[in-house]
Amino acid sequence: MWNISVSTRASTTGATATCNRCAGAARGRAKGIDCLFENVGGVCLDAALACMNPFGRVALCGMIAGYNGQDIAIHNVRALLVARLEIRGFIVSDHMDVWPQALAELGRAVATGQLKFRESVAQGLAAAPEAFIGLLQGETLASSW
Repeated sequence: MWNISVSTRASTTGATATCNRCAGAARGRAKGIDCLFENVGGVCLDAALACMNPFGRVALCGMIAGYNGQDIAIHNVRALLVARLEIRGFIVSDHMDVWPQALAELGRAVATGQLKFRESVAQGLAAAPEAFIGLLQGETLASSW
């Protein structure tokens, strides 16, 4: 069975959670990461790279940590070599031919509870600027009313 991690927060809290998981892996309490679906970059990616299992794979789909224009450094580059990791970037629009199938499968997974999601909700147009800034800063995890 694969141990899959999804990086979805740009804040240091997300990196801390990933680091805590990795610390558990290092103590033998949990397995490392075999597959990483990366949407964030920055500190979250660095933290996850530290706990990747040998020959792990990273699907690089987003870099929200850099959406405000700042460069995103990868500080844990050594892990790429030492763990012999494979990183592949992709854009969803490259796979529009399987979009209907993916949507159906994901819809079934949500409906049956196999796939769970969390979302942030900001009410009203006046809340949009603050919500968008919060998205870029990794602050949008829980609903806000």
